[in-house]
Amino acid sequence: MWKKKPNATPLSNEDLLRVQIASEKSDLRWKRAKRALVAVMAAWGLAGVWLASDLGPGKSKAHVPVIRIEGGIAGDSTKINADSVNKLLAKAFDDDSASAVVLYIDSPGGSPAEADRIGSFIARKKQETGKPLYSVCANMCASAGYMIAMHGDEIYASKYSLIGSIGAILSSWNFSQAIGKVGVQHNAYASGKLKAMLNPYAPVKAGDVEKAQELVDGMGKVFAEQVRFYRKGKLTSKVDLFTGEVWSGEEAKTYGLVDVIGTLDDVVHDKFPDGSQILDMDKSGGGFRLLRSASQAISQGIQSGMLAHVPLMMQ
Repeated sequence: MWKKKPNATPLSNEDLLRVQIASEKSDLRWKRAKRALVAVMAAWGLAGVWLASDLGPGKSKAHVPVIRIEGGIAGDSTKINADSVNKLLAKAFDDDSASAVVLYIDSPGGSPAEADRIGSFIARKKQETGKPLYSVCANMCASAGYMIAMHGDEIYASKYSLIGSIGAILSSWNFSQAIGKVGVQHNAYASGKLKAMLNPYAPVKAGDVEKAQELVDGMGKVFAEQVRFYRKGKLTSKVDLFTGEVWSGEEAKTYGLVDVIGTLDDVVHDKFPDGSQILDMDKSGGGFRLLRSASQAISQGIQSGMLAHVPLMMQ
């Protein structure tokens, strides 16, 4: 005899809600897994294409690394500094497939100490490898920017570039009169008469002004001597080049501060007629921008795939 099974107990609303939530979570995990799998496959595909292409490691096709120096030059890690630029220079000069290095400079200047480090490193790598370096001045190549550019075997500049500002400057604010009006007094105790030089909260002293001017005159003189050394035989005596002023690219060529009126494209045409490929170096990571951009796209795709379902999880 078959026994009749008892009727199943109907699920409560709470139980039904739990089942629905569990089902949605399961679907969500599966969708995320599929998106991650697609992203990984895309990454491997990109890597395969890169390895098989002329950009891959060990490829012998000639190319020219372009290193960009854009913006102010400072020791601050958020700006252009010697550490980041010199890493790229080392990679570029030591690349057996690179016949030369190109510096693309668009800078109003900045720290002379950082610029000097970059310039010294360029000189050393040129001597070690025998490879030439060509400087390309974009919108502005001034002060510490020109201090770097002058290490190029040739300097290219657009006719609209601003070139020069050869000299040194030291500036400071002074709030002594302002704080005096609100009854605030600042006291500084120094071991020497110039230890608190250019204190922004105290009246400017004659000795401070003399010492500050002595410093900038000395640094400006050193800068001028370097320009004369690296541009030996090219400078003209038509104007005083060390007043701190800037000139157009055309004027700078007339005065011997640059060699050729041209752009990055002209450098490629003039110096690499064999069709060498230009590789734009990425100053932030030490690699090539092409690969970095691709990796960023993959990463963002993974993140967007995950975040797209966050509202469901929050419901």
